[in-house]
Amino acid sequence: MTKIISYNINGIRAALRKGLDDWLKATNADIVCLQELKANKEQFDENIFISLGYSCFWNSAEKPGYSGVAILTKIKPKHVEYGCGIKEIDFEGRIIRVDFDDFSVMSAYFPSGSSGDARQVFKMKFLSNFQDYINNLKKTLPNLIISGDYNIRFNASSEDGNDSLQVRTMVKTPLIWQIVGIGIIALVIAGIAVIFERLSRR
Repeated sequence: MTKIISYNINGIRAALRKGLDDWLKATNADIVCLQELKANKEQFDENIFISLGYSCFWNSAEKPGYSGVAILTKIKPKHVEYGCGIKEIDFEGRIIRVDFDDFSVMSAYFPSGSSGDARQVFKMKFLSNFQDYINNLKKTLPNLIISGDYNIRFNASSEDGNDSLQVRTMVKTPLIWQIVGIGIIALVIAGIAVIFERLSRR
């Protein structure tokens, strides 16, 4: 069985200093989807990942030190798609996809919308555009796995009591977050496999 992992590393250079390569070696995943690189590939040593047996595909944001996604894979893909063809999304390096013979894997980093009204509007537009993009994409790629950081929480409080920024924002703007939640549910109803990342602070 193919082992796929999704991980928001919050800065690849900092993650490498904290032992990201050791973690990758221990987990031994076939495919690793990364979000929030905050760097381009000239700013870190790609050979670290190659030495672990991975082919590396990076899609960094044009803005330095911001956003960015990647896929590391031990299985040779037949095609790599950088971005989604929507200029404002691709400018921020939020989507990358690899296609294999029988399935495809996407690493996506959704905007948080937490820095102000303008970014909240951007997030809603992103969700709408992303939904349309996926609906069209699945016509040719029915076995599509979407992994990533969705910057979305459905519950007003977490089980362990550690409320995130997204949770607090949701309490303040319930209508917006209900709509965001519906957007993700729509992806599931559309027949897309969605991998949710749950990170608990301990």
